[in-house]
Amino acid sequence: FPIVRGGTASAPVRNIPVVLVNAASRIYRWTDGASTLVQVYEDGAPVYTNAGNVADVFGSGSPGAGAFYSSNAQGMIRLGSDPAGTITVDGAGGSGPLVATVLRDLIMTTLALPTGYLDEASVTSTAATAPYTGGWAWTGQESGREAIKPLLAALGARLIASRSGGLRLWPLRALASTASPVASLDPSTAVSMAAVPMGGPLTPPAAFWSVGYARTHSTTTTPKPTVSATERERLAKPYRTAVWSDATNLTRYAQASRPDMVATALLQQADAQSLANSLGALWGVQRSLWQVTLPTASALLREIGDVVTLQWPADGLRTGALGQVVGDSLRAGDPTASLLVLV
Repeated sequence: FPIVRGGTASAPVRNIPVVLVNAASRIYRWTDGASTLVQVYEDGAPVYTNAGNVADVFGSGSPGAGAFYSSNAQGMIRLGSDPAGTITVDGAGGSGPLVATVLRDLIMTTLALPTGYLDEASVTSTAATAPYTGGWAWTGQESGREAIKPLLAALGARLIASRSGGLRLWPLRALASTASPVASLDPSTAVSMAAVPMGGPLTPPAAFWSVGYARTHSTTTTPKPTVSATERERLAKPYRTAVWSDATNLTRYAQASRPDMVATALLQQADAQSLANSLGALWGVQRSLWQVTLPTASALLREIGDVVTLQWPADGLRTGALGQVVGDSLRAGDPTASLLVLV
């Protein structure tokens, strides 16, 4: 059965497919429980009249021809007459509306991660860094990895394993020039440093970053004739887009990178634009990635996300450069381990 999480009445998850659960009574399910139905469509047009919210659509009787009952407790609707086209709905489901909250609740409830395995403080801090409204409709057949992907993309974040063994939510952002390093990695502390090629679309820097938002979960190119031109355009494609651009990168580099659109669970244009701007600030300038080999005991002191200073007899590092740890490689029993540091 479908599952909907996030969204609000003013910024709902759009055009959610429904599943017929009782043909005789024309009852459809669009999510798995507590929810807020916003609108019902037939081929993209709101042709049914809302007859009200009921506790149980199975015991409510028919709402009459051309009308529907909704049950926000059940995540279902009941039509009063047979549809002449494809039924979809707009709505908000379960937790929300902040993407970080939706992600946390999806992981802890629907995916049933045991209590204590998710760093709640990282969720709170990410919600403050990226206070974006989001939501998504799943078919119920996705893997856990597939389910969280649009939510992580909406935050520009990763779920990483912390040194304590749990999961931590970490949004990657460009460092402020005033960021304070927690350690200095140099010839006195590191065994070696080697540049790691990043390749496209991160090198050379991009001239554009495009972020998809307000996903149309069920598209159609044949809506009812009464549907407006603007709505027809929205129904025909899965995303609207917000774009960051830097025209100077087009002339600064012989062939600036052009990353694919970032498909996200964001629901509002302003949030999508904020994320696009963050991606531009991070990847719209020249970056370098370094593999830093350290004694294992020293590497274990560092977490992904830590701000460090790199100083080494290599181009770009001779006078010191501010960077952040974005990855690591450690093996039990090995005397050395490595960190990946983005500068």
